[in-house]
Amino acid sequence: MEPRIAGRPVFGMNDLCDKGRMSGHHVTQELSNLYRQAFAEFGALALWSLRPVEQPTKADALAITRALRTRGTMAGRRLAEQIEHLCRAP
Repeated sequence: MEPRIAGRPVFGMNDLCDKGRMSGHHVTQELSNLYRQAFAEFGALALWSLRPVEQPTKADALAITRALRTRGTMAGRRLAEQIEHLCRAP
């Protein structure tokens, strides 16, 4: 059974990357998905003081991770870790 957070599968560091790397387009797409997921799941709880942008950059995504870690749940913390991992992917 695969691990899940809020009904969605949780990806490990190796699951996100094919042999440890993703193409730039895939990183951007996955980062955008995680960013939207963060606002959908934790907007009222942790991200209430922030506004989502339509096309998030790595900087936009990193800007929400601190709030996810400090004001969110353990699931928010894991989501923040996934976002940070993608932002630091080569």
